[in-house]
Amino acid sequence: MLNVTFAGNIYNSNGIQYISDEVKYQCLYYRQSDGYIKWNDVKLSEFGQYNCNLGDSDWLSQDNVYNSGDKVIICFWIDNTKNRNDLTLTEWSFIEIDILSDDVYLNDVQTMGWQNPMCSFSTSGNVILNNIGTTNDQNWLFHNVDQYQAYEKYGEILFDLMSFDINSINIDWGDTNIDTENLQNEYSHTYLDAGDYHIIVKVYNRGNDYCQSEFDVTSDFNIINGLNWIYPVYNNVSSTYTPAISGDTYQIINVDYFIDNVLTYTGLDYNETFNHTFTSYGPHEIKQRILYNSLSGTEYKEETFTIFLESIASFTKEEGYCGPRFVDNSSVGNGPITDYYWGVKYNGNIVAEVNSNDLLEWEYNWANEGTFTVIHKIKDSFGNEFGLERIYNVEKCNSGTGNNGSGGGGLVQTQYIEKEFPKLKVEKIKEIDEMKLNISIKTTLMR
Repeated sequence: MLNVTFAGNIYNSNGIQYISDEVKYQCLYYRQSDGYIKWNDVKLSEFGQYNCNLGDSDWLSQDNVYNSGDKVIICFWIDNTKNRNDLTLTEWSFIEIDILSDDVYLNDVQTMGWQNPMCSFSTSGNVILNNIGTTNDQNWLFHNVDQYQAYEKYGEILFDLMSFDINSINIDWGDTNIDTENLQNEYSHTYLDAGDYHIIVKVYNRGNDYCQSEFDVTSDFNIINGLNWIYPVYNNVSSTYTPAISGDTYQIINVDYFIDNVLTYTGLDYNETFNHTFTSYGPHEIKQRILYNSLSGTEYKEETFTIFLESIASFTKEEGYCGPRFVDNSSVGNGPITDYYWGVKYNGNIVAEVNSNDLLEWEYNWANEGTFTVIHKIKDSFGNEFGLERIYNVEKCNSGTGNNGSGGGGLVQTQYIEKEFPKLKVEKIKEIDEMKLNISIKTTLMR
């Protein structure tokens, strides 16, 4: 039978033992192996003492078992007319016990009221205030027993009033700006003028007790990199790049641009545009390096922008041995091309198709007269697909000798529509000029 007792005396914040049923308490069992949690019923102290048994019917009951190393948490609070999650408790605390092999665990308890939270902040950048561990949790030793105050443990809320309220942080940035914020990981501020500033941070708990941190920071001139261009960008086509530099631009001396780590444009004004043509597949990098006057001298501010190029699937038709030969002449954006696909559709059905990582051309023999759609798709190394459809009307010749040696039985095809195949996996940013898509070409192929 399960019979493990937890008991002890209860003292107030002045170290005086309670004498009656002033204190409410509740016990929690936590099983480490699977995170199982069980609370017992709320109890009242008797003569300033507490007592609960793991085998009680309102807890685990006598038919249950525990594992060595499991935990018991016992929460205490006053006054006894309020529940554990009330925000107006007078004093509260909890103890945590490791269950080993003993039958009885005796530990004295001390309840406490509000205590100062503990601030933990650092500063970085221009200027960022980092919260690296500010907490309202408390821990102290009483009668050789660790006592605690905290909001939660093992995912269970112990005392709601230990959470920080909204607008619990006050930040004086030292430049007449004072912010009131919720507790979060990071706070940022931009000073209008360069110089030295003194930051004061205060964190309040629900009892209006607070901790305070102070920092001396130097704010330098604020230079923000920026570069804009119009998408899509194609290989072997010139594109315009427009700086979007902001901040204290009057401190800027000049701007350099590196194309794929090669210094290409030098000594430009901060708002001066430039044109550039990429002659190899991407992606490419443009590094913007700004030279400016800082408080300590001249400094560089750099940022690298990645330029992804757009592919255009295309092919030409040439005379093949037994039929037309289709040859890829696509403009490759971000390469290399990892897959080439060719297909022919007749009456809405695919009648022939092939794909390979090096199939730059493909020969197909028209099976009969009618309307055929030739499909060509390419896939780049980023998994983006681009494609093109061209439709051919194939008719028998009225005269002449076909490829099979019989007169009058050859096939003639006439290309009459060319349209772009929808791209896959890449958002279509800009429609290609319809004049490039509706090309009427009429050719004759004798077979």
